[in-house]
Amino acid sequence: IVQETLRREVDEAITITEVTK
Repeated sequence: IVQETLRREVDEAITITEVTK
C-alpha cells in the first residue's frame, strides 16, 4: 500500500515536470 502511494506521488511529480518542460 505504501509503495502505491509513493508511486502515485512520483507519477504526479513526473506529470508536473512534463508540464513545466
